[in-house]
Amino acid sequence: MPCPYLGLFGVGRWAAFGKITTSTRPPRAAPPHDDRLSHNDESLLFLADMRRDRQRRWRVGAVMGIAMVLFLAPAYAKDVPPRDAEELHQTLRVLEERIRRLEADQSSQNVQQEHEELRPRFGLNLGLYGDVSFSSTPRGKERPTFGLGDAGLYSTARSGDRLTFLFEAELEIEGAGEAAEMAVERYWVGYAFSDRLVVRAGRVHTALGYWNRVYHHARYFYSTVDRPFVLAFHGILPVHIVGVEATGTLWPGATSLQYELEVGNGPQFDPPHQGLVVSNAIDDPERSKQMALRLIGRRASLPGSTLGISATTLAFDVPSLREYIFGIDIAHSDARLEWIAEGWRLLNRTAGGWAGYLQTTWKAHEVIRPFARIERLVVDETDPYLVAMNAAVDRHEVIAGIRVEIETLHSALKAQYRRDARADDRLRHFAEVQWAFGF
Repeated sequence: MPCPYLGLFGVGRWAAFGKITTSTRPPRAAPPHDDRLSHNDESLLFLADMRRDRQRRWRVGAVMGIAMVLFLAPAYAKDVPPRDAEELHQTLRVLEERIRRLEADQSSQNVQQEHEELRPRFGLNLGLYGDVSFSSTPRGKERPTFGLGDAGLYSTARSGDRLTFLFEAELEIEGAGEAAEMAVERYWVGYAFSDRLVVRAGRVHTALGYWNRVYHHARYFYSTVDRPFVLAFHGILPVHIVGVEATGTLWPGATSLQYELEVGNGPQFDPPHQGLVVSNAIDDPERSKQMALRLIGRRASLPGSTLGISATTLAFDVPSLREYIFGIDIAHSDARLEWIAEGWRLLNRTAGGWAGYLQTTWKAHEVIRPFARIERLVVDETDPYLVAMNAAVDRHEVIAGIRVEIETLHSALKAQYRRDARADDRLRHFAEVQWAFGF
């Protein structure tokens, strides 16, 4: 019996080149002459009609050929030689075995994936950072001294693309005769609904400028030995908040606008440390909640540059006071240079003050980075907000130094000169050296 597959070729050839037409549609005549069409245009239209008619014949021929194959294949299959039939059965057995192995492998992968999802993720990327410093004559001391910086532990976790978690705590090294204390610095869980809305709940750094949102507790990431004094932890600005935070991008594109909105427990005065402290407890001693908002703009034509404005309001029961803090920050970072400028206006019903700094870092070499910073705090000595912290004192600092990378992302050595002028103390000049690390 002839092979049925020959019918496919025969019928297709007959439909394509035969004299009969496979469509009831009459062939299109050559188009009439039109002054708007050139001779080449008329020829192309006529050839296109011929090509479409031939394609119709091929499609009809293919359908008829397939029908012939389906009709004759059962009869032809009865006459398959035994050897060919055995080869077909062997091929089927091999394919069935491959399918069985693939199904077993897929089942094993599913089980491993389920086990991976059930594994605890916290602590898998546990890290530690710290530093050891030397100062010639630090403020409050009369002789050179070495000191241990706070030892920090941090870990992050993620489940899928939306749920995230962060934990950061510090072992705070106290003075002689005092025990070290473990303090929770950042601790939050977050969920990303979209690029426009990411919600976090817990203890975060207040949206009060560039430095406080970009640089956290690990001093290795600072160009200088420490933070600007106006942004010091337990300082005059509320750098922590316990509550809820929403962030996102309002206007994506070449010119983008991002927001950071927070509401949480307000800080308390801490006169012994001349600053503020935020309680992690469930009860908030202050009657009013703190609110903070920061807007950040970026332009694609100015890569690495940001412009931000921020504001926060906080209330205290003792003394009865509501403080407003407004800020502006401008920052730029590229392969050769980084500079940050930030300023704040502190304001209440009876008094106000100004605070700010300018810092620049020159990336002179892969491992060498000179830096400089100027800081200033101007206050009213009767400001109740600052008086409650024993911090109503004008202060001015100038810092210059150099940072050397020992091992990128793990260790750096810094050396700097500091000129510290306070209205309630004599002018001080001292040198500082710090070895900061992270693992």
